[in-house]
Amino acid sequence: MMRLKNLTVNNIYSFGEAVSCVFEYIGDSIRTLIIGRNNDEPGADSNGSGKSNILNSIFWILFGEVFQEENVDTIIRLGQSWCSGELTMTDGQSDLVISRGRGTGKRRFLRLTYGGEDKTANTDEQTQAEILKYLQISPKLKPSEYINDFVNTVYFSSDVAKGFMGKKTTSKERFQLVERFLSLKRYSFASELAKTKKSEIKVKADELSSVILSKETWLGNNVDHVVIGELNVVKAQVINIQNQMLDISARIISSNGQRLARETLNQKKLTLQSVRQAFDARFTALETELATNTQQQAQENLALTAYNQLESDARLKAANAQQAQFELTRLQTQVTAINASLLANNTTVATSDMEIRGIRDQLSNHLKCPACQASLMYHDKKLQHINADDLSVKLAKLEQARGQITTVIQGLGNDLLVLQSQIKTHTAVVADATAAATQLTRIRNAGSISASITNLKTRAEQITQEFQAVSEQAKAQIVPLKNEVTKLENELLAANEPEFDVEQAENQLKQLKTQETEVNKQIGQYEEQLRVIAQVKTEISELKIQLAEEQRQAEMYGFWEVGFRQLKLDIIDQFLPDFETLVNRYLDQLKVSLRVAFGTQKEKANVSKRDREEGRAFKEEFNVEVFKDGKDPLPYGLMSKGQRGRIGSCVGMALRELTKERGNNLFDFFFMDEIADALDESGLRELVSLLDDLPGQKLVISHNDVLKDLFEHRIVVEIENDVSTIKAA
Repeated sequence: MMRLKNLTVNNIYSFGEAVSCVFEYIGDSIRTLIIGRNNDEPGADSNGSGKSNILNSIFWILFGEVFQEENVDTIIRLGQSWCSGELTMTDGQSDLVISRGRGTGKRRFLRLTYGGEDKTANTDEQTQAEILKYLQISPKLKPSEYINDFVNTVYFSSDVAKGFMGKKTTSKERFQLVERFLSLKRYSFASELAKTKKSEIKVKADELSSVILSKETWLGNNVDHVVIGELNVVKAQVINIQNQMLDISARIISSNGQRLARETLNQKKLTLQSVRQAFDARFTALETELATNTQQQAQENLALTAYNQLESDARLKAANAQQAQFELTRLQTQVTAINASLLANNTTVATSDMEIRGIRDQLSNHLKCPACQASLMYHDKKLQHINADDLSVKLAKLEQARGQITTVIQGLGNDLLVLQSQIKTHTAVVADATAAATQLTRIRNAGSISASITNLKTRAEQITQEFQAVSEQAKAQIVPLKNEVTKLENELLAANEPEFDVEQAENQLKQLKTQETEVNKQIGQYEEQLRVIAQVKTEISELKIQLAEEQRQAEMYGFWEVGFRQLKLDIIDQFLPDFETLVNRYLDQLKVSLRVAFGTQKEKANVSKRDREEGRAFKEEFNVEVFKDGKDPLPYGLMSKGQRGRIGSCVGMALRELTKERGNNLFDFFFMDEIADALDESGLRELVSLLDDLPGQKLVISHNDVLKDLFEHRIVVEIENDVSTIKAA
């Protein structure tokens, strides 16, 4: 803690050049009286001599600011262009010397030494920061805060223009002053930090919520079971294309003569059968739908059970479809093998036919030698011998072998027809499973079933109409097909070989292969979409976990935001009773019949029942009330200047005393400016007695002559010709 040792000023306020003031300090029992003489206006006594300018000069040298509300250049004595001052303070071990000067405009300097070592920094701002460090003033405090603290613990004025009890001092400013003097700023910092953290986390949580909402919206537009249904439809298309390719391949392989015609006829018959089956299936579907429609109207409350049953059926069909798909793959392998065997056997038959025709030509075109009766044949412009018997035997064997191979070919053809029938059966199973899965995705949920009854009735009428329409379609398609089958059968009787365009069939195969590639590409896209859907679901789950953690963190910081603030208020509430007791004790010593009371809560003007239930009937407000003789509170602004000065001084001394115990009072000196002038002789003696009990340097500014006999050390400020000097008395 710093005490005053010496002050030297040049042209500051009314002081002349090289004006020096020495501050005595032997112990806490020493007190100094500052009095004045106004030689320019004898009737003014000491008023206007410049007594208060001692503190004003100290203030400017310490902080570079003016104590009163005026421009800083006005501290330069009238008629001069520059001023300077040097203040020496001590912490009991080393001297702290601050030198400051300024001229009109921007000419200025600031120097600092401690313990004889120069501590002046590169700039005045940096040097000022060093001064605050040696005065143990926190760098986190604003200039207005530490200047206000200096005023409240060093300067006790009868006017109390800026003090704790000032008329313009707000409740918030009192809170802040006590907060600083009790070292509670860290709780405010912690509360603000928690508030900032909570806001930052809330922003992050809002961003996470936005991302989750975006992903959930995307999922709503990309429903996995819908994609699965579309995927199954596309897979069915692949199977259909593959079946068409198999059918065309079979027709190409079996493209000769009567077999091709029979294949065509059989295909037409199968087509006729397929069309009939298709229409039968449509009729069955319409009848089933109509029955289902009627059942749904009668038993809507059982719709959910029906849905579950349909879902179970679809799963069973899906399992059967999986087995059928396996069988299809196996059967297609057998078909390929049979087709290869047919091709090889047909090639063998063609070769045998050529060889048989050659032998027959030899047997029918040979000659007999008139002389020897030998068989001769004209070949390569000459006659050659042939063995007709051997050729006949060979011809018989070839025809027998061809007949056997033809039988094999017919057997393979029959096997191929059986396999194709099995393929169609298994294909129907897969198609049925696909249809069941597709139908399941199209069923509406239980919540909308009750609203669909009207639609079901309308649909029943439509089904009846569709039944009639399908009947007409069946008649229009089946009759021509039957006629075509009959025509083909008649043509088979009239013609040996039907026409078949192999080249066109191969082109169709190429087109179907291209379609198969495109459809497989769609399958890959649907499978990738399903993978992305699963990934987005996982991401949403992880984001929700992260969001819950962020919300938990925000709640925790919200708790500490309120908790640190409440903790600060609790500490202040614990401090106030001692503060109040000490102020009132000082008032008693000064024979002042006034009492003060402090509080940090004030009941709201309008308090609702809900406010009381939720504990909001009171608001935070640093209240100061003054009582006289136990009566109602007196309005502080209507008190006399002397009353306000005495109360303000007692408050300042109590604040100084209590905060000194906590190590937060940075200066071991204080000034009392004309406080004693409002006291009678008894009050003056009590004031002196009170000063004896207070620690530190005590400097009393007054023009009361009674005090001269009560102070051993005196400083006299004398003004003459508008220039003040300082003399020891």
